[in-house]
Amino acid sequence: MGSVKSQEGARAELRFMEEAIARGFSVCRPFVDRAYDFLLEKQGRFCRVQVKSTSIPAAKDGSFKFSTYRGASKSTKYTKDDIDVFAFYIGSLNSFYIVPVEKIDQVTIRIYPHKSDHALSSFQGNWYI
Repeated sequence: MGSVKSQEGARAELRFMEEAIARGFSVCRPFVDRAYDFLLEKQGRFCRVQVKSTSIPAAKDGSFKFSTYRGASKSTKYTKDDIDVFAFYIGSLNSFYIVPVEKIDQVTIRIYPHKSDHALSSFQGNWYI
């Protein structure tokens, strides 16, 4: 049995696949370790996706915290050479924020789902990738 964190990540990836397929995407998962978790295809267009997940608010303000670094090194950021988008999943809200990698400039971000004027609020449910 894996750790709670790895189980949460696996559930988020399964939920991502389910949602992507329901929206008409072909979903591919690499056999070898890559920077991206999934490669989506729709109408001849491809998109590399890195899924990140959490379920518990990080603070009393209701924000959810996500790390956007690669691997064990907490200073190596994903770039557009690695992935096209992040799919930030808030499990307790069953909500995805699909954010282009170039919109993320920090190794840790916060999403405020209850604030419509938050910088990332326009990416909630943004499956137009």
